[in-house]
Amino acid sequence: MIDKILKSFFTLFVAMNVIGVLPIFILLTENFTLEQKNRAVFEGVTTAFFITTIFIFIGKWLFNILGIETGDFMIACGIVLLVLSIMMLTETLYSKEIKKNKISIVPLGTPLLAGPGLLTTSIIVSSLYGYQITLISLFLVSIISGLILFLSGEIYKIIGEEGTKGISKIASLFLAGIGVMIIRKGINFLIK
Repeated sequence: MIDKILKSFFTLFVAMNVIGVLPIFILLTENFTLEQKNRAVFEGVTTAFFITTIFIFIGKWLFNILGIETGDFMIACGIVLLVLSIMMLTETLYSKEIKKNKISIVPLGTPLLAGPGLLTTSIIVSSLYGYQITLISLFLVSIISGLILFLSGEIYKIIGEEGTKGISKIASLFLAGIGVMIIRKGINFLIK
């Protein structure tokens, strides 16, 4: 059982991609107080956990009811990520969201943490290892991801403001690339 938990843990950890989200989170929360930042982390990780948990149980059923193919979902999520990355690159995302301190559910909880990669991967992992192991692994991934985001202030001190902005722009480009890749995979999925 521990072997299955480890395999599903690493699969879900890579799918959540908290390391890729970290520079984006640092830039989005640069004007936050410590309390606001901690609240955003807690709410974002909790949102990602619950969205993914719900999706594990009803994802396939919901797709069937709505007539949505997995490829359709991938294309839609890829477009959302692509638009989000463009808004981040042009800094139009920051103007309203930062002032309102409303980043915890959108974009942090979803689509950054609980994005199409994690949602589709969670369905695959649950079919391979079962619901219990998948939920245990998802819980552990959420805790580790939360800790990484809680330590973002320390990481910021190490790399500095310019480093953070530079990494954020690069991360935005990678996010755009991920969005395009998910769109491409969704199209390939529908063709096959």
